[in-house]
Amino acid sequence: MFTSTSKNWLSTSVKSSIAALVLATTSLSAQANEVSVTESLVTNIEQNLTHASQEMFSTVQHEIMLSLQTQIAEQVFELTATESATEQADKINTAIAAAKAK
Repeated sequence: MFTSTSKNWLSTSVKSSIAALVLATTSLSAQANEVSVTESLVTNIEQNLTHASQEMFSTVQHEIMLSLQTQIAEQVFELTATESATEQADKINTAIAAAKAK
């Protein structure tokens, strides 16, 4: 009787252990899939952020170049206008000096 009970208990224990092992393996497999999906999602987000940052940097760089070009053009225009005004003032002064000398 003791042997029969022991065999039944051992058989039940083995079956329970196998069932627990199968459930644990399934659970680990599901978690591994979730980790894989999460890693893929994180990688995708990182790539999108990197791409967006590169585009933003490129746009800012282009805007700065346009701003500098505009500032340089304005300064050149002001310098040219000042030189032109100076040349005209010199011509007028020369003409006045020539008129006084006569």
